Amino acid sequence: MMNKENKPKNNDKKNLRHKVSTVIVAIGMILAIAACVYLFVQYAEGKSPSLLGYKFYYILTDSMEPELRVNDVIISKTINSAQEAKMKVKEGDVVTYIAAEGAQKGMTITHKVIKEPHIDQRTGKEVILTKGVKPGAPVDAPVPLENVQAVMAKRAVFLSYIYRTLISGWGMILLVGLPLGIMLGILVFRLISQIKTPPSKYAPAKNKLSPEEIARRAVEEYKEKERIEEIARKAVEEYIKNNEGRQD
Repeated sequence: MMNKENKPKNNDKKNLRHKVSTVIVAIGMILAIAACVYLFVQYAEGKSPSLLGYKFYYILTDSMEPELRVNDVIISKTINSAQEAKMKVKEGDVVTYIAAEGAQKGMTITHKVIKEPHIDQRTGKEVILTKGVKPGAPVDAPVPLENVQAVMAKRAVFLSYIYRTLISGWGMILLVGLPLGIMLGILVFRLISQIKTPPSKYAPAKNKLSPEEIARRAVEEYKEKERIEEIARKAVEEYIKNNEGRQD
């Protein structure tokens, strides 16, 4: 048979786990939604979001197919200087750079390196050669090392799916609004459930004593009363004894 005194304690632990799990789920969902919205806003403004030395880029054209598809998102390691580019960029890497000349001058392009850093005889600058991997793609104009922005680390499959969903209009509502609504609904439901639940279900009354405790205290009080009466009796006897035979 289960001890009745342990039951409230178990309820307390269960209630604590319930609250902690709710907070963890809520924080996780909020962070995930915030990250998705942050990426979408940065993309919409034409910026490349960065985090801990990595940047996120999305593919706008089919020049890298079949390796990278239109609207794919890639995670790339940031390159901060020409010297760093010279040390880290190798043939076969996929790099993101700013075009220095030609019709695409000033645009951000993501292509594969076909010749690693070397001196361009025409300009005297250190450059790399790049091109798209789509069949028939031409070789790009030489890319100065200082124009290299990042080297691709991996294709972000999950983020690619999120981005494609976000740019679909209804996808924004489903991906952001629906999870947020579900999360708020769960939190409100749990809050209402706790308000309606009698406090006694989760915690015992603080002043409630067990029968054993009540009996123990009663015995102690009785003994204390007897001790006080004994002290009083002895005091009276002593007084009478000390005052016998005295006359006013």
